[in-house]
Amino acid sequence: MDKIKYFFTLVFVASVFLLLFAVFPSDVVFADGQKGFFAVEPTKKTEGTGSVVKPWDVTVTLKYTDKEFAYRLSDNIADFTPEQIESRLIFRSPAVKGEWVADMADKGIDAEQSICFILPRFKDFVEKVCSSLDYEPIDATIIFKPNAKEKFSYTKDKEGRRVNDKQLYEAVLKGLKDGETCLVNDLPVEKISPDLPLSAALNATKKRGEFTTDCSNSTKGRKHNIALALSFFNGKIIKDGERVSFNETVGARTRDRGFDVAKVLLKGKYVDGVGGGVCQASTTLYNALLLSGVTVKGVCQHSLQSSYVLPSFDAMVSDAGADLVFLNDTGSDLYIAAKMTNGVARVEIYGLKKEYEIVRRSEIVGTIPFETKKVVDDGSYSHLVTFTDQTVTVSEGKDGIKSQGWLDYYKDGKKVNSRLIRVNTYGPMDRLLVTGSKERE
Repeated sequence: MDKIKYFFTLVFVASVFLLLFAVFPSDVVFADGQKGFFAVEPTKKTEGTGSVVKPWDVTVTLKYTDKEFAYRLSDNIADFTPEQIESRLIFRSPAVKGEWVADMADKGIDAEQSICFILPRFKDFVEKVCSSLDYEPIDATIIFKPNAKEKFSYTKDKEGRRVNDKQLYEAVLKGLKDGETCLVNDLPVEKISPDLPLSAALNATKKRGEFTTDCSNSTKGRKHNIALALSFFNGKIIKDGERVSFNETVGARTRDRGFDVAKVLLKGKYVDGVGGGVCQASTTLYNALLLSGVTVKGVCQHSLQSSYVLPSFDAMVSDAGADLVFLNDTGSDLYIAAKMTNGVARVEIYGLKKEYEIVRRSEIVGTIPFETKKVVDDGSYSHLVTFTDQTVTVSEGKDGIKSQGWLDYYKDGKKVNSRLIRVNTYGPMDRLLVTGSKERE
């Protein structure tokens, strides 16, 4: 009898225990703001179904075009200890999670860090989404062929794409605050423009200016030197902000480097020298730079007026130090085509379309009369004169000049500005008469 009573007592206690769990299911903790915590996973059954709902769980589903990415909190806590589950609010409702993130923000911890703390491995998930969708933009490219008829060709640009992770985290936080367990969002994706779209590449290769000088009557060696000097600039791309020296670019004018002997101007006289004619190359480049609106930082003049360019627009260079220096301050790269064809030296400069049309203007503001010098032949002119009763004119005189170089700026056909860039003095060339040194017998 006692054994029977003991059995029924155990049955009764067990029934009461089961009744308490039926009346007070574990998920009730989420009904009133939840500050409770369960070391075991709280769940409840949905009426009329056999499915189990986890009111603490969070699912984030992201959609972009035909792609879909999903994160589920419950799939990322299998290796967590009870202490980690408690400290990271795993079994708290979405609303409590959202409030906690907001509280952390008030303490200076950004929402991204907090969300990644309460949603383990969510950062890895976002990075995987980004790596799947993100790609960098591709710039258009400019192919420069200075010797071709069409000097430029191009490849097209391509827009990039990037997930806006800041907006993504903001959307997740909003969903948590709203108490949503299933966050379905259109993935915030933005387009990234290339640094150099094709339209900009086309605009960056306009002809800014060109200049030619005639060297058809020059000697073979002089023509060779001009062409060789120009070749160092042919195809050269000058980066925005780059400073360029003619001498550094062309290098020393020596026979070993391919330069020939031709007439050079030395101390007011024309003498044979290696590299004669290179000044015509530098002068052609100098004028092309001026017409292209490029800033010239340093230029030197000849002692005598040059025959191939207007006064105040020559550019003398030498290994001894005279140089032509310019700065690309146009806001874009410059492209130079430079060569000699059929006795004409030509330099063309391309880049961003310039704002003004530029015209050179040379003004002679004074003259320096030449003198006539008479000398007796010391043997230097014996091929021209012999006897004392013979006098020949070795060189005709030419007045020296004082000149100014101006640049006039035009817009829509109207002159809007003038700028004085140089004031120069070119010496006279004396008239030289030579008398023979021998008496007739």
